[in-house]
Amino acid sequence: IWTVSPGQAQWWRFKAAHFDSVIMFKMGKFYELFEMDAHVGAADLGLAYMKGDQPHCGFPEKNYAANAERLARAGHRVVVVEQVETPAQLAERKERDKSRDSVVRRAKVAVLTRGTLVDTGMLEASPDAAFVLAVTEGDAAHADAHASGSDDA
Repeated sequence: IWTVSPGQAQWWRFKAAHFDSVIMFKMGKFYELFEMDAHVGAADLGLAYMKGDQPHCGFPEKNYAANAERLARAGHRVVVVEQVETPAQLAERKERDKSRDSVVRRAKVAVLTRGTLVDTGMLEASPDAAFVLAVTEGDAAHADAHASGSDDA
């Protein structure tokens, strides 16, 4: 019988909601990639697999921006899952709520793609390719009057 740890179950809940994405799952001071995402990390980032029954690899948090940028520029949608409570807060919550939770809470904090790289730390490869264009429909006369500062618009 194959069982998963509470942390792995938490990862699978995020993966189920974002199956077409690479999940960068924060664990302490590292970002971890599990299962099929580990294969992407090994192939596209050159990460080494860690020992264990399931595919798994990771990297220190100091390499986050570079690795997130490389994955997004390679065409992957990257979902970043961060810890939103500390182990001390987990212990406090367990005591207060009589909870049986054994893992810290985590939340999706970002979805990165080629078109959404706006963090300056993620623009190392192509800093000049960080332009944004917005197009809207509207009344051209109204837009011209508004742009000129006229109050008649």
